[in-house]
Amino acid sequence: MMFGACSILCALCVVSTLVDGQGEKVELLPESSNVSSLFELVLPEARLVTLFNSPQPSAISIVLLVDPSVLNFSIGIESTKPYVASVIQGSIEVAPCSNLSSTDITQVNTSQSNSSLVEYSYSASTLPPTNGSTEQICYNISFQVDGNQLGYSTLVVKASLNDQHSNVSVEPEQIGSAVIACLRHYRLVDLMFKYSITVLICVALFGMGNELNFETIKTHLKKPKAPAIAFISQYTFMPALSLAIIYLAGYEGGWALGLFAYGCSPGGGTSNIYSKLLNGDMSISVTMTTLSTVASVGMLPIYLYTLGSLLPVSEEIGRIQIPFSNLIISLLTIIVPLVLGALFQYKVPRGAEIVKKLLKAFLMICMLFFLTVGIYSNLYIYETFDMKMISTALILPVGGYLFGGLFAFACRMDWKLIKTISIETAMQNPAISFLIVQSVLTAPDTDLAIIPVAAVSLVTSVPALLLAVGYTIYQCHLKKKRSRGSVRKLNEVKKEEEMVAMNASSGNSDSASDAGSIEEKGELLENNA
Repeated sequence: MMFGACSILCALCVVSTLVDGQGEKVELLPESSNVSSLFELVLPEARLVTLFNSPQPSAISIVLLVDPSVLNFSIGIESTKPYVASVIQGSIEVAPCSNLSSTDITQVNTSQSNSSLVEYSYSASTLPPTNGSTEQICYNISFQVDGNQLGYSTLVVKASLNDQHSNVSVEPEQIGSAVIACLRHYRLVDLMFKYSITVLICVALFGMGNELNFETIKTHLKKPKAPAIAFISQYTFMPALSLAIIYLAGYEGGWALGLFAYGCSPGGGTSNIYSKLLNGDMSISVTMTTLSTVASVGMLPIYLYTLGSLLPVSEEIGRIQIPFSNLIISLLTIIVPLVLGALFQYKVPRGAEIVKKLLKAFLMICMLFFLTVGIYSNLYIYETFDMKMISTALILPVGGYLFGGLFAFACRMDWKLIKTISIETAMQNPAISFLIVQSVLTAPDTDLAIIPVAAVSLVTSVPALLLAVGYTIYQCHLKKKRSRGSVRKLNEVKKEEEMVAMNASSGNSDSASDAGSIEEKGELLENNA
């Protein structure tokens, strides 16, 4: 009994203190479950950021407070989304704070490499002795991060304890995390495009208001069946379809908000062009575009406030908060130029005619600007395109074409109106979506939201363009066929004229009256040809 008690007591003594070959006392490692309680991560007040496509990576510093009982430890930092932001291999440095406070932390730029998990060991035994102090020892951890893609990632900080004397170590355990945002590195050309696009949109809307025909709009509002069908298709089906696509594709954050904003946008000038190419009703097309643009002042805030709350929550930043005051200001930016253009047409009709002529040249310059500066400035958008993005982007316009056409057919519209309503439903105004996301979001959500808007607007015109080319070819074929038929009939008439002339020379009395009727037929066929 006494022997057993002594054995237990000796075992407890051995467990409580370990003695090495030199007789020095070494403390035991804490249990793995208590590792996180020995470390405290202090993050800077400003959010952590890195830059996408920057020539140099971003250097980040955080403060780590360590319990004085910890003699040896390892620190590891990994990114949950290394394709967005990756920690550079060998860049982690751990050093005593030297009275450095968290408010003194700054971010600088240094050199570059690539990895998602690196570790660095630092021995606390090299520090001056704490003399039994219970205060935490402060370390400054600095590391470099590469921005690979716009978006957010989470930097997970892990720590493990090491005992060099007993060769015992505790597995790494998470002691904290921080969200890092990968922002766009703005060049001069990017800033030029960003601020000039708003001016170009306002000028285009002024021109649109300058070309409004109020008599035509008034006529269609007296018989509002066609505008009502287009309005219901555009402001009920398209927002619902865009929300369904967001959940189907698993989009979140800026991507989800950008696609939803596009689905809630009004019609644009492109729909008027394709209505004309496909022999639609131009007066109805212009009327519906105008009405939907004016209605967007109320419809966009309503949808963003109601269905917008159903958008998927981002894993890193939660739900995006929309400042509705900024939204209203951006919508007024749409309406004010439109109203000013309409007033200018009413008050200065001669000046309005000059503006119409100048506007065509201005729109050509805008097109050239978008195809050169716009594409160069936003190459990152096209680099993010993949089959998932293209296929999901294609669903929205194709669904709009089908629903708008079938709904108009079910409401017994004629073929011309069916084509027009189908085009008006599917072709929305990407400039409005661009203006909205620019005003209500912050980086990187602004740039993320533009990507689906660009993708959908790019593929929206593809089906309509193919139809327009096919329809034009078909019309040319019909015209040639009719022309050939007219030429054939004209040749037959000429032969009849020759026969009548021969009869007249032979002295036939009925030849004069026959010649008159044949000449009339010939003139009619020539006019048709």
